[in-house]
Amino acid sequence: MDALSDELRLRHSAELELFAAALADGYTTRLVEPNDDLPVPTLLVAFDADDEGRERTLGISFMPFEDGQFVATEFVQFYVRLPFEVPAERRTEVQAAATIVTASLAIGHFALRGDELYYRYVLASPSGGVVDGNLLAELVQLLDFHQDRFADYLEGVVTDNISLRVLPQVLEASLA
Repeated sequence: MDALSDELRLRHSAELELFAAALADGYTTRLVEPNDDLPVPTLLVAFDADDEGRERTLGISFMPFEDGQFVATEFVQFYVRLPFEVPAERRTEVQAAATIVTASLAIGHFALRGDELYYRYVLASPSGGVVDGNLLAELVQLLDFHQDRFADYLEGVVTDNISLRVLPQVLEASLA
């Protein structure tokens, strides 16, 4: 699909505005309309900065399927790019580390695309309805926790401060 229909774009923007209202008590949000960097309406949610003072931002968007492709289901994507890059010489280890760390998560996954390490979760929700605001707020809190808790382990592998060999034990000890 090249572009969203105006009707679908407007509907997704309106739903994202409802999401922003549901998150207003705990997070700063900003709705971004489609542009060169983001091809679909996206709600940006500011998480607290990491220990290094780097900003962490969650992007929430609807998967860009036209009406009728999935009649009963809409898919809402939650996406966070981690605030550091992965050098080419560390990518194999970091891919393996992302798999190990993902096994400790309640939902979603960490993955690597080029030098970008990211977290992604896709929520399937019934079409024709709106995601419950309380469910959304708790879900975003959980995703924020995942970033805060697990990104440091992945960065430790990127910087070679945590070896891939001991990562499972480090994770196990931190979850005990």
